[in-house]
Amino acid sequence: MPKDDDESIMKFREFQKQMWHDYVIYADLESILEPYLTALPDPEQSSTTRRSRHVPCGYCYVVKGPNGYQEPVLEHGGDDLMLRFLRRLQDEVANIQRQRGPSYPLHMTEEDVAAFAAATVCYLCNQDFEKSVKCRDHDHGVEGVGSRGNYLGAACQK
Repeated sequence: MPKDDDESIMKFREFQKQMWHDYVIYADLESILEPYLTALPDPEQSSTTRRSRHVPCGYCYVVKGPNGYQEPVLEHGGDDLMLRFLRRLQDEVANIQRQRGPSYPLHMTEEDVAAFAAATVCYLCNQDFEKSVKCRDHDHGVEGVGSRGNYLGAACQK
């Protein structure tokens, strides 16, 4: 049981590593555990025994955008359920891209170029660039013009 002090309760504390997103899709998949109808292996020869498999039987998702939540999408049944789910998500992505408008290329100011050259750690996770590739992170939804670029920081490419 957790103690009364604040340290014994797990909480998210790395708020500086959060990034704002204009759209988020929350999805939940449901499945039925279907037992395997086979003889169990000899425990002397195998340490893993597969007893059942997850068979998808339904999904629900909701898209949250700048104007709030859309109506939840709920579907169930059929052998092609996961294929239908992935196609619906592709349609949602295409719809979001239409609503967002154009995607803008990287535009860095002179200060941005100097900051990128001087950066030694990722601005998101503070990982040293000796262990990863340094890349330029930018906001694709904002057009950089003149003295205002859309560069966000030096990030590690994982």
